[in-house]
Amino acid sequence: MLNPLTAASPGLLLRPQGVNVKLMNMFLLFLFVSIETFGYCYLGTKLSDESINVGQAVYGIEWYTLDCRMQRNIGFMIMRSQRRVGVTAAKFCFVDMEQFGTMLNMSYSFFVVLKDAF
Repeated sequence: MLNPLTAASPGLLLRPQGVNVKLMNMFLLFLFVSIETFGYCYLGTKLSDESINVGQAVYGIEWYTLDCRMQRNIGFMIMRSQRRVGVTAAKFCFVDMEQFGTMLNMSYSFFVVLKDAF
């Protein structure tokens, strides 16, 4: 399936008077990569939030009214929910909206430096 932004990009690459083609291409590349990365970061944040919600829901169960085996299983579920869950980038760091903001600021800084250098 073709990405709608990629399909529309040839129409965006028309050369208006006085606009540098390399600059437009770099900007479009930056835009497309940022939008794709935003999707992963948003979903990673949602996954982490839902993981926290599961832990809080399990904690709210009246576990003391259940049998011993179920109490032990609930204890394991609570212990597991205390560990962070989310999408990782090659098991290096968690991909979330905070990382997206950091990546966006750094990418823009690199873009400005490279634009001035070339």
